Amino acid sequence: MVIKALMKDMVVILPGILGSVLQKDGRDLWAVSRQAVWQILTKSGEAIHNLKLAQDDSEAENLGDGIRATALIQDTHLIPGFWKIDGYTRTARLITDNFDVTPGDIYNDPDDKAANFYQFPYDWRRDNRANARILKKLIDKRLKCWRERSGASDAKVILMAHSMGGLASRYYLEVLEGWQDSRALFTFGTPYRGSLKAVNFLANGYKQLFLDLTEVMRSLASIYHLLPIYKVINNQFESG
Repeated sequence: MVIKALMKDMVVILPGILGSVLQKDGRDLWAVSRQAVWQILTKSGEAIHNLKLAQDDSEAENLGDGIRATALIQDTHLIPGFWKIDGYTRTARLITDNFDVTPGDIYNDPDDKAANFYQFPYDWRRDNRANARILKKLIDKRLKCWRERSGASDAKVILMAHSMGGLASRYYLEVLEGWQDSRALFTFGTPYRGSLKAVNFLANGYKQLFLDLTEVMRSLASIYHLLPIYKVINNQFESG
């Protein structure tokens, strides 16, 4: 019998870029599902075009384009040799296998449901500041309920963030002053100083087999947040 440690705080998992399921009008647009794969294989141009970000506003909670994040991508490779999406099943099990927690749905739970383990899917196309503000709104509501109904009045939030999720977490903690309600932040693979891949995608495009994501990538506010803040290009040439 496994004895689990009691978790009094609230734990929230944030995925990285591409790590959240995106749906448009209730249908999978970006996901590891037969529906999404079929759209990519048969209508790749149309399906991928829907991911293009026409505009963004770091203050807006919803862009009104019918696209919403509904879940975290699980541990599945979409198409062998095509691309790999990091899944989060093992990350979630790390918590549920070792700690006594009450899982919840951070978006859809009733306001009076007390839970202390959430996953935070977000629209990874968008400005990280917008997602940080959404995160704060949800944490403020869920943490208040947990404190009142669980008896853990001093409970705080523990953030576990992968890749770009760490950037949104840092904005929530440092700029939106979420640190006042936070116990700890754990990040893995977060490009705090930027990513060379972002430079490559923006400069050279992103093409894999029959899929061309170049136009989509260049429209995403989040990609520009991943640009390096250090010198990465040497354009000096020595004369012969």
